[in-house]
Amino acid sequence: MLQFNPSTRSNQSLFFINNESQFSKLLTFIDFSEGLTIGFIEVDSNQERDWIIEALIKHPRCQDIQFVVLNFDAPEIRFLLDEILKSFSENTLVKDKKPVLIIKGLENSIGLDEYPPILQNLNFVRDAFSHQVPYPILFCLPSSTTTRFAKFAPDFWAWKSGIFKFRSLPEAERSQIAFPTLSLEYIQDDPLPESQSRINLLERLLQEYSENQSEKNLQTVVSILDQLGGAYLSRKEWEKAENVLLEALKLSEQQESLQVAQASLLQKLGDLYRKKKYGERAENLELAIAAYKLSLEVYTRDAFPYEWARTQNNLGIAYSDRIRGERAENLELAIAAYRQSLEVRTRDAFPVEWARTQNNLGIAYSDRIRGGRAENLELAIAAYRQSLEVRTRDAFPVEWAMTQNNLGTAYSDRILGDRAENLELAIAAYYQSLEVRTRAAFPVEWARTQNNLGNAYSDRILGERAENLELAIAAYRHSLEVLTRNAFPYEWATTQNNLGIAYRSRILGERAENLELAIAAYRHSLEVRTRDAFPEDWARTQNNLGIAYRSRILGERAENLELAIAALNQSLEVLTRDAFPEDWARTQNNLGTAYSDRILGDRAENLELAIAAYKLSLEVYTRDAFPYEWAGTQNNLGNAYSDRILGDRAENLELAIAALNQSLEVYTRDAFPYEWATTQNNLGAAYSVRILGDRAENLELAIAALNQSLEVLTRNAFPEDWARTQYNLGAAYVQRILGDKTENIEAAISYFKAALTVYTREAFPVEWEMIQNHLSNVSREKI
Repeated sequence: MLQFNPSTRSNQSLFFINNESQFSKLLTFIDFSEGLTIGFIEVDSNQERDWIIEALIKHPRCQDIQFVVLNFDAPEIRFLLDEILKSFSENTLVKDKKPVLIIKGLENSIGLDEYPPILQNLNFVRDAFSHQVPYPILFCLPSSTTTRFAKFAPDFWAWKSGIFKFRSLPEAERSQIAFPTLSLEYIQDDPLPESQSRINLLERLLQEYSENQSEKNLQTVVSILDQLGGAYLSRKEWEKAENVLLEALKLSEQQESLQVAQASLLQKLGDLYRKKKYGERAENLELAIAAYKLSLEVYTRDAFPYEWARTQNNLGIAYSDRIRGERAENLELAIAAYRQSLEVRTRDAFPVEWARTQNNLGIAYSDRIRGGRAENLELAIAAYRQSLEVRTRDAFPVEWAMTQNNLGTAYSDRILGDRAENLELAIAAYYQSLEVRTRAAFPVEWARTQNNLGNAYSDRILGERAENLELAIAAYRHSLEVLTRNAFPYEWATTQNNLGIAYRSRILGERAENLELAIAAYRHSLEVRTRDAFPEDWARTQNNLGIAYRSRILGERAENLELAIAALNQSLEVLTRDAFPEDWARTQNNLGTAYSDRILGDRAENLELAIAAYKLSLEVYTRDAFPYEWAGTQNNLGNAYSDRILGDRAENLELAIAALNQSLEVYTRDAFPYEWATTQNNLGAAYSVRILGDRAENLELAIAALNQSLEVLTRNAFPEDWARTQYNLGAAYVQRILGDKTENIEAAISYFKAALTVYTREAFPVEWEMIQNHLSNVSREKI
């Protein structure tokens, strides 16, 4: 691998980064070529050609090579062999060094004639080369000239042992429109899968050189093993790669001069352990981190800036994925590693790598626990946007699509800005990603983006709520067509969890059936998301299962609530405040709701447990850090105070109204229409029973709040919420003081009957019976 200095021009550095695989193959060709061995270096820029020649001459692996560079750029040359012999006689060969001829400039004599004389002659005198020039020869030619070489000197061309095609930088190619370039880079720093033919060559060479145990041969064997391990790694043949790399590492320890080789091997081992699919994941990541750290003892920033930066980037990925240790600390280590990498991987010097590390940094900020959540997400979005300045769709379609997917996730989670707009930006980013990530071309990536799109539709504010949830369910189902349990157990379990959330919220279809589908999906998820294997994910799905049991219609209500409380308490065994403060706060909020609804146990005590849980949640869910969640928990706390038995009733209702009004400071109609409407409903219910203040005025405030709620909670969009508000309006009109008494009773009956069109006996037996009792009482009062 080349060693790049930050002072080197960025174009030259980037050229070698983008052509690292070809350069490595060229070095192998030079190492093992003996006698007349013909190779072609295909490069379309003279400047880039000279970079390659300079790099070969200076490369550590070529210190025993004498390169003889012959420039034949005169257009009138016809007899190449004569010119070689004439020029070669003027060069003194160095003892103990292998001569390698590099010929450049022939494109001028080959030209564009129908049958170039130089090639015609070359084809005839081919056999003379074997005894007159018994050395390896490398021809440096533009791609158009190599095509003509093959056409007009086919016999000579047939003797070639290798052709090395170097891809030009975009800047160099703008002046050569006939030769458009294609990107070599793919996601992360992964090389393209190596060909089996090169692996066969390396294995043959390894066998030949392993027979001689000389010091020089030891270096060569280590080099071959390094390349062979990298080849296996590129093909995801994990066990073969591991065995080869460990063998090379053991051999390299025999010579102190092989420290740089050790660093290269350790870097590859780090990549292997970070990616491999067998063995314990947690242990593999520890091995990866250890390998990267050892590599950095040699790959220092001063001596090997490019390798140092690459290793820092990969170390960041390993810390981001790390299972052992504290999650928050691991993410800080990841961010620190990415930032260090970016000190060398600047946009000017290494734009492709800079963009890649910016993408990875965005992921780390998206997951970050420490610091303000809102600020972290802004940093993530900024990093993704910077990455997309280089990772354009035209230049890097695969990477562009990946970063669009990540950007969509950051927008889905974004706290600052308008929530509805953020979700639209997320959906737009996912759809852009899917333009490249099609099912036919990238089935796995397509499926993952479908899952993320489902998440965005589940949360979407704009558009029809029922339709959005159907789109979410459709996206999850699409995802599960590829992410099957057998092929992708973890992703399958994650998508099952998300599908459960969508079914739990679903408006269309039978409510009871939807909740059963949600519970089934969560249970499926928990078959893979076990506490031992995936403790965090297990805990989050337990939280979701608890919510579903709390809402469940089928089965015994009291038993369902006990199952909900049990699931939520299990969740809190993993999702502790110290380790997962946000998840802990969310689960405390859900536990509070379950205690609020609980049937078994003492009602007063259950409500105290609910209030305590909500207050704990608000210790993390502050208005500044989590405004949306803070508002939701204030709403729930308001409901609990409305129902509270212990304490002074009048004071409890004032606390309820205060909490609900605080919630509405964030839950505005424009920003969060659904949440605003449900909180207005709850506020109306609280004003209906308020003790302090004027009773008639309180009831008017209740009716006003409930009517405002119905502006959003329509029957078509939110049938269950609409029915609940209809019931609350009925209850308010029964008690109304202002207005005509008879008209108020008629209005109450009308609202109760409207509620019963949704609250049927089959779907909502508890609510149905309660409203029937109210209707009976109101009807007697009417008589």
